[in-house]
Amino acid sequence: MPNLALRRRALSGLLLAVLLGATAFVSGCPKPSSTTVKPGAYCSPEGATGETSSGSPMRCIARPGEDRPRWRSP
Repeated sequence: MPNLALRRRALSGLLLAVLLGATAFVSGCPKPSSTTVKPGAYCSPEGATGETSSGSPMRCIARPGEDRPRWRSP
């Protein structure tokens, strides 16, 4: 039975290392990048979101009578 106890200890240590490693990996992931856009520029697809270089939120919107959507402040 000592062999079984040794296996359990090794598996417990491995499991702990995997869990701690996975937690460190997930918490260290960069946040998804945001699309930098220029207000008034044509955009696609309609409804897409982005932000200006100064951090203002923008949405790809087509107003009535326009053929193509443009980046606008929501």
